[in-house]
Amino acid sequence: MPDGRIQVRANGVALPCSIFDPHQQRVTHAAITKNKHLSAVLTHIKEAQEKAAPPPKVKPVSAKNGYKKTGCRPPGRPSKMEAYYERRRAERAAQVGQD
Repeated sequence: MPDGRIQVRANGVALPCSIFDPHQQRVTHAAITKNKHLSAVLTHIKEAQEKAAPPPKVKPVSAKNGYKKTGCRPPGRPSKMEAYYERRRAERAAQVGQD
């Protein structure tokens, strides 16, 4: 379909279907206890899934280039009020010096 959906057809008739993703399927403990006849096989499958390697971590481009965070931020632009605050600090320092 143009919108990305998939439709299975045979002889012009749309067939019912569902998407199966083998990477998302996991065997749970509940499935093992429900299926008594398959419990040995399901246990073996669950152990194999747990032993599977974790998905690889993808590094961002900055990490590939050797960038390391320092935890410091650049100072940025001074505030419009910074001159006022500096003047007030100087006045207070002068008052303390007079006392």
